[in-house]
Amino acid sequence: MHKITAKILCFLQEIGLIYHLEKIEETTLLPGLQLRNGKLIIDTKNYYTPVIFYTKLVIWLACLLISEKP
Repeated sequence: MHKITAKILCFLQEIGLIYHLEKIEETTLLPGLQLRNGKLIIDTKNYYTPVIFYTKLVIWLACLLISEKP
């Protein structure tokens, strides 16, 4: 695992975001990321580079915050 990816995962853990690293078989809006049963599923084989992973994660978190807005 890339050093930057490990730092991003440490950050997610620090803020209390539950995630699992596993293969995602189905097509998702942001390849390599999926929300399943309230947990972020991260396919570390399908996010390409740490920069792309970070970008997708920021988009995913923004969408999550917008969807929870009253």
